[in-house]
Amino acid sequence: MISGFQLSPQQAHLWMLQQADALQPYRAWVAVLIEGNLDQDLLKAALANVVARHEILRTTFRYLPGMTVPLQVIGDPAPPPLDQHDLSNLVLSEQAETIARLIQESGRLLFDVEHGPLLRVSLLKKSPDEHLLLLNLSALCADAVTLEKLVSEIGRSYAASAQGEELVDEAIQYADIAGWLNEVLESEDGQAGRDAWRALDRSALMSIKLPGAGQIAEAGEFAPHLLRVPIDPEVAARLSALAQKHDTSISTCLLAGWQALLWRLIGQPDIIVGARYDGRSQEELQDVPGLLGKYLPIHGRLEEDLRFAELVQRVKTAVQQGGEWQDYFSWEQVAESNGKDPALSFFPVCFDFESQPAPYSGASLTFSIDQRYACVDRFKLKLVGVEQDRELSAELHYDASVFSAEDIQRLAEQFQTLLASVVRHEDATLGTLELLSAAERHRLLVEFNTTRADYPKDRCIHQLFEEQAARTPGAIAVVFEDRRLTYAELNTRANQLADHLRGLGVRPETLVALCVERSPEMVIGILGILKAGGAYVPIDPAYPAERQSYILADIKAPVLLTQQHLIERLPEHTAQVIAIDAESTPIAQKSGENLATQVRAANPAYVIYTSGSTGQPKGVLVAHQNLVHSTSARIAYYHEPVARFLLLSSFAFDSSIAGIFWTLCQGGALCLPQPGLERDVSQIAALIADQQISHLLSLPSLFGQLLAHAQPQQLQSLRTVIVAGEACPPELIERHNELLSRSTIFNEYGPTEGTVWSSVYQAEASRTPVPIGHPIANAQIYLLDRHMQP
Repeated sequence: MISGFQLSPQQAHLWMLQQADALQPYRAWVAVLIEGNLDQDLLKAALANVVARHEILRTTFRYLPGMTVPLQVIGDPAPPPLDQHDLSNLVLSEQAETIARLIQESGRLLFDVEHGPLLRVSLLKKSPDEHLLLLNLSALCADAVTLEKLVSEIGRSYAASAQGEELVDEAIQYADIAGWLNEVLESEDGQAGRDAWRALDRSALMSIKLPGAGQIAEAGEFAPHLLRVPIDPEVAARLSALAQKHDTSISTCLLAGWQALLWRLIGQPDIIVGARYDGRSQEELQDVPGLLGKYLPIHGRLEEDLRFAELVQRVKTAVQQGGEWQDYFSWEQVAESNGKDPALSFFPVCFDFESQPAPYSGASLTFSIDQRYACVDRFKLKLVGVEQDRELSAELHYDASVFSAEDIQRLAEQFQTLLASVVRHEDATLGTLELLSAAERHRLLVEFNTTRADYPKDRCIHQLFEEQAARTPGAIAVVFEDRRLTYAELNTRANQLADHLRGLGVRPETLVALCVERSPEMVIGILGILKAGGAYVPIDPAYPAERQSYILADIKAPVLLTQQHLIERLPEHTAQVIAIDAESTPIAQKSGENLATQVRAANPAYVIYTSGSTGQPKGVLVAHQNLVHSTSARIAYYHEPVARFLLLSSFAFDSSIAGIFWTLCQGGALCLPQPGLERDVSQIAALIADQQISHLLSLPSLFGQLLAHAQPQQLQSLRTVIVAGEACPPELIERHNELLSRSTIFNEYGPTEGTVWSSVYQAEASRTPVPIGHPIANAQIYLLDRHMQP
C-alpha cells in the first residue's frame, strides 16, 4: 500500500498544467560555480547529506486507485548519482560551448515523476580550482528560492563534512508545509483573503490580446524560450535613484515599466500581470526548499494622463497587498468563481525579479550561483528583472508557440527605450513615453516605406486596356449569364460609345453619370466614358432616390448613361439621357477604332461617392495616373494571373475598381453575377464552380458565410482570395487554410482616396489581429497612436 502526502495547492496547479505538456518544460536548474581546491568525496557526502535532510529532494508522485491527483511519496535517503565531465583540457571558448550544450541537453531530459529521480546532478571540471555543479530538478520539487537555498545548504554541508561534522539544525519538511497550506486555504481566518482573490476581474484577464499573438488560450505545446535584454548602466543607476526617491524597490519600478509598455501595446486600460511571490510569508518557511513560489495578479488601471511616478506608487501598493494575501490564492478557487473555465488557469503575462544572493564561503571554497532558471507556471510572456554583480538586466521569457524571435527582439528594444524615456522624463505621462529606438523609428518610417517602383506614369487606364485587347483580341473579356464579349468586341463597342459621347461634348474633366445594372453595358459604359476623355460617376440603381438625386445635383453631369428600363425610376435631373441598350443603332454606326486620346494622366478617371455614414456623401475624384498606378501595382504584386474574376461588389463601390481593371488589363475574364445574386451565398458558390472562378475579392463577412455554407469542392477553382472593407477575423484565415489549401488569402486595406488599396498582407497563418500588411508600391504608411507618434 502506497503511503503518501497530499500535494500542496501550487503542486496541484502545476500538476494540472503539466498533463498537457509532454516535453516537461516545468523545471528548475542552477549552475553553481565552486572556486577552490574541491574534494569530490566531500562534495558527494555533502550532496547525500542535503538529500537526506530534505525529503522533497527524494520525493516522487504516485496515484492511488480512483485518484485523479497523485500523492507525494517520500523515498529512502540515498546519495544522488553524480555525472562528471572533465573540461579542463579545453580552451575557454570550447568550455563555454560544451557547458551550454550540457545545460541544454540536461534541460531536455524527461523526469520520471513516478519512480524518480527528480534531482539530477552533474559536476563539470573547468580547472583544478574551478568546477561547475549543475542541479536539475522537476518544478514539482523546486522553485527559484529553492535553488538559492540548495546552494547555501550544499556549501554548509561541505564545510561541516570537512570538519567531520554534520548539520544538526532541524529541517522543516515540505510535505508538512503542503498540508498546512491546504488547511490555510480552507480556514476561517483566510475567508477575507479568499474573497479578495475570488473578486479577480476575469474579463480583464481573458480580454488581454498580446502583441503579435492571439487571445490567451491553453491549446498547443508550451515552449518556453528566453531572450536576455541588457539595460544601459546609466539608465539602471537613474532607475535605482528613482526607486529610492519613492521609497520602493527597483523591482517595483521595472514592474511599473512593464505594465506601461503592455498598456501602450495592448491598448486597454486594465492590465493584469502575474507577479511572482516566493510563497514564504512566514518566517519559519524562509529556508524550506520545495515548490512554494506562485504568481499573483497585480491589477493596474492605466490612463493617458497618469504619470510614471504615480504608476510606481500604485504598483507598490498593489504588490504589498498581494503579499498580505498570498497564502490564500489558488487557481482552483478562481476557476470556480468564474464558471470553472479551463482556460483560466494561468496568467498570460507575468513578471519576476531575481537578485544574485551572496556566495557561500567555507572550507576554503566559495559556492556562488553562476546561472539559474526556474519555470514553475505557464505563461505566454514574462519579464524577469535580474540584478547581478551590481548590474541590472532583464530577460524576456516567451512561449515560442505564440511569439516569434523577431516579435520578442522588437519588444525588448521597446522596453529598453521606454526605460530610457522614463528616467529622462519622470514627470511625463504614460501616453507620451517613447517606445521606439532610433533604429526602430528609422525602420518604420523609412525602411518600411521604401517602396519605389516604376509604372507607366504618362498612360491612361483605357490605353492599358487597348494594349491588352490588341494582344488577346479573341479572349473572353466579359461573362454575364449566357452572354460573352471578347476583348475585340468589348473594345469596339466601347470605342463606338466613346465616339458618340464626344459628339455630345464629352471632353477631359467632363463628369458623366453612369446608372446601370451589373451587365456588359456597365463595362462598355465605363470604358466608353474613359475613352471619350470623361470621368465616370457610378450610381447604383438600387440607391434610394434621395441619394441618386444628391449625386446628380452635386456633379452637375451633362450626360447620364443608363438602361431603357431604368429611365422612369430616375429622380429629376438636368442631364441628357442616353439609354445604352435602346440607342444601340446610332451608337453602332460610330467608328469602332481606337480614338486619338485627348485625356492626360492627370485628368480624372472616375468619381466615387462615399457611404455618407458620417454625414453627406462626398465624391472622391481619382485621376488616371492614380488608377494606372494602383492597377500596375496589383498586377506586379499578385503573382497568380487573373483567369476569371467574379465581381461581387457594386460598381459604385471602390472595390469594384480593383476587379474590373485588374482583370481587363491582364487578359482575364470579368464574370458578372445577376443583380441580387451577390447576396445569396449558395448561388455565389454555384457560380464560382460553374465559371471556374480563379480570383475573388469580398468582404470578410461575406467570404466567411461562403466558407460556412458552400461545399468545399465548389470553391476548388479559387487561387487568390482577397478580403477587404472590414477588419478580418483570424478565424476566417484559419478556416480558409483548412478548406482551400490550394488558394492563397490576402487582407487588403486602403481608403477610397488611396485608389482602393494602400497595403496588403498575405495571410499564411492566423494572427490576432490580422495585420494590414506592407504598403504597396509607391505608397507610404504611418501607423500612429493618439499622440501622433509611430
